[in-house]
Amino acid sequence: VLFRSAVNNVSAGEKAGGAIIYQSDFSSTATWSTGNVAPGVQGSFQFGGYPTNFADYLAATPTTGMTAPMAYFDAVQYLLAAPGTPVGVQNAYLQSPTIDMSASAVITVKFDQVYRRFNHDVLYVEISTDNGATWPASLSRAVNGNAIGNGATLKNTLTTDFLIGPAVTQGRVRLRWESLTADNDYGSGYGWAVDNFKVLEGYENNLQLKEVYYAYGNQALTATQMPLSQVAGAGKYSFAADIQNVGSAIQPTSFKVTSGAYNQTSVQGDLAPFAEDSL
Repeated sequence: VLFRSAVNNVSAGEKAGGAIIYQSDFSSTATWSTGNVAPGVQGSFQFGGYPTNFADYLAATPTTGMTAPMAYFDAVQYLLAAPGTPVGVQNAYLQSPTIDMSASAVITVKFDQVYRRFNHDVLYVEISTDNGATWPASLSRAVNGNAIGNGATLKNTLTTDFLIGPAVTQGRVRLRWESLTADNDYGSGYGWAVDNFKVLEGYENNLQLKEVYYAYGNQALTATQMPLSQVAGAGKYSFAADIQNVGSAIQPTSFKVTSGAYNQTSVQGDLAPFAEDSL
């Protein structure tokens, strides 16, 4: 087992994205819809300026580039409610209008966001290829999994890729907030705000570095630095990377570590479209 550890100078940056298929800054929301998925009963996405609750409990200001109006789910209002007002089960969505996605078998959903995780809240980006009639599990992505409960607020641009197949002319995208614990202390959450929403053409060839690991010794202990006197003959380092193919073509893939003193390349493997593996 390789234990995760910090690695310097490793980037998991995204490609900029292809041609824009659809975009919205929420200045016009007539074609957007909001609602709840069973068993959700509490709260809904709203449009407007940066909420006061967010300035108090998430971040003083939104991500650079996010301006009113934006779309948001204000969950912390239920935690702040007067005693006797219970927290309920939440499963709310923000749904785009119909989008012609036939230009590409892969699409990229991209938007600016502010989000702080509480306890049981989970966020999703989801695609329907039949105008919202169904939302397949294979086209549902849980996002912001790197957020720590009651930790730092994420203020960034989120990019998510989907393999939808050819000739999708009636696609829809929805963002979904889920908190299925109706506990007055641990349910609900802080909130999620989004702006500058885009759907872009994906790529035929596109690999993403998801995460990098390294470990030391036969027991695979995590390590960052050690004295030179302890290195010689003491064991070996292991390096690994988690890589996903988010393109529409099979990709021959290898992981190369280069430092000058140490230069090695892993065995090459073929990653199928949207397959993920370690090297």
